[in-house]
Amino acid sequence: MAQSKRGRPKGSTNKITNLAKWAIQRAFDKLGGVDALVEWVKADKANRTAFYTKIYPKLLPRPAADVANEPEQLAPVRGALIWQKPTPSPYRPLVASTSAPAVAGATESVGPREKEEQAAGQPSRNESG
Repeated sequence: MAQSKRGRPKGSTNKITNLAKWAIQRAFDKLGGVDALVEWVKADKANRTAFYTKIYPKLLPRPAADVANEPEQLAPVRGALIWQKPTPSPYRPLVASTSAPAVAGATESVGPREKEEQAAGQPSRNESG
């Protein structure tokens, strides 16, 4: 696959970044350089905090990206699970209803199996008898 000739070459420096660095360096020098920075840091406790938390860390190298390591080997599991019959709940179980809510004068809902049994003349399972 042919490489594109567009954009800047890999590894070349960014002109905008270099210009910005140059401008900041010139401003630093005109403001008094290192001596002025030291005076500013010593002038106030907040300035000292700002220097060590905002400015100085920008000069430190970034930590290397973590290399994807193989997952740790887990220790073998020893023991056994023992099944215990669940204790009954002191509450009445909830029953899901598939029928429509009861309306005065409406008949009870009948499922497809009950309809087949009624058509065949067999008694429904819901009927006691």
